[in-house]
Order: sequence, then C-alpha cells, then structure tokens
Amino acid sequence: MVFCFLVIYFLIFQTAKKALAINPSIGKGLRNR
Repeated sequence: MVFCFLVIYFLIFQTAKKALAINPSIGKGLRNR
C-alpha cells in the first residue's frame, strides 16, 4: 500500500519537474495558489 503510494507520488513529482523545466510560469501559478 505505502510502496504504491510512493511510486505514484514519485511519478507525479517527476512529471511536475518536467513541466517546470518546460514552462516556469506553471511553477509560479502553482506557488501562488
């Protein structure tokens, strides 16, 4: 259970990092929320 959650969290984190690398404005919008 916990391991599955960590894997999903890691995948989301990696996707977020790629999105930030492509478009920094996305990161600013997320931080403002």
